[in-house]
Amino acid sequence: MDRRFLISDIKSDGYDRVAYLEEQNSTLKLWVHFVQLDEYVELPQDINKNTKGSIIEGKFKIDLVVKYEVNNSNMDFGFDQPIIESSHISAQGIVTKIEDECTIRCNIRGLSTDIVIEFENDIVIDVGDRIQLEGSLELEVE
Repeated sequence: MDRRFLISDIKSDGYDRVAYLEEQNSTLKLWVHFVQLDEYVELPQDINKNTKGSIIEGKFKIDLVVKYEVNNSNMDFGFDQPIIESSHISAQGIVTKIEDECTIRCNIRGLSTDIVIEFENDIVIDVGDRIQLEGSLELEVE
């Protein structure tokens, strides 16, 4: 199911976008990366699609995960974005499904109960494991 967000700020580089989103009917605010395949922007050219103030729909995914740790102790679940104006995310969650050797689904408090997470390398993780990871928060735009 797609979620609706207000774009509060946005940066572009070619087809790539990094945007600060505010979820509609929620207090969730975060930076995400997405690709705008139908608009290539070179500086100082302005963005014409999905600009500041626009509403965008999509679902979250965490991609480019190269650092993770299985930690089955009692840890806090959730996420943090420690780098300003970046889609970088540090997250902690519970594995809910194994898709394949590089892809899982997780429950991450405050973000999603069923977020797809893609790793850059094969992983050894089981359903029910509690994991900590770092990657890029992506918005898959419909």
